[in-house]
Amino acid sequence: MIEKFELPKYDAEIIISERSLLNYFENSVSKYGNDPKQVKKISNWLMNDVMKIMNEKGITAGELKITPEYLVEIIKLSDEKTINTPTAKSLLQKVEDSGKSPKEIVADEGLAQVSDVDTLVKMAEEIVAENPDQTQQFREGKESLIGWFVGQMMRRSQGKAAPELAKKLLLEQLNKS
Repeated sequence: MIEKFELPKYDAEIIISERSLLNYFENSVSKYGNDPKQVKKISNWLMNDVMKIMNEKGITAGELKITPEYLVEIIKLSDEKTINTPTAKSLLQKVEDSGKSPKEIVADEGLAQVSDVDTLVKMAEEIVAENPDQTQQFREGKESLIGWFVGQMMRRSQGKAAPELAKKLLLEQLNKS
C-alpha cells in the first residue's frame, strides 16, 4: 500500500485492517485515479467521513450504500465546484440513508452551488446596500469584514454561493466608490 499508492504508513495500516475496507479503497482509487494526490484524497474521505458512518451504523465497508462509485461521484462534484465541501460531506449521509446517487440527490434537493454571476452580483449589491455601517468600516480599512460579508452571502444563498466567487464579487462591490 505504501509503495503502490504512496500512502503514509498510518493510512495504509487502517485501510488494510479490514478486507472489505481495502476492497472499497482499491475500487474507489480505480474509479478516481492513481495519482498520489487523488489516492490521498480517497484515503482522507474514507478514513474521516466514510468510516465515521460505518462506525455509527456498525457495518463494514461492503455493507455501505455509499458505493465506491458514489464516493468518487461526490468527490468529483466537489472537485468540479458543483457542490461545496460541507455539502459534499452531508451528501455522504444522504446517500447512505437513501441509497440514491449523489447527482440525483443534488438535483432533487437543489444542492448545487450558485455560480451564476448575475445572481451573485445582485446579492452582493443588495448586501452592500443594506449594510452601510459595515460597508463604511470596510472602506475605511477594516478589511477583515470581508468574512462577515461572505457570511451574509452564504446565508442569503442558503450556503450555495460559490465562496471564492462570492468573495470576489463582494470585493468588487465594496471597492466601488
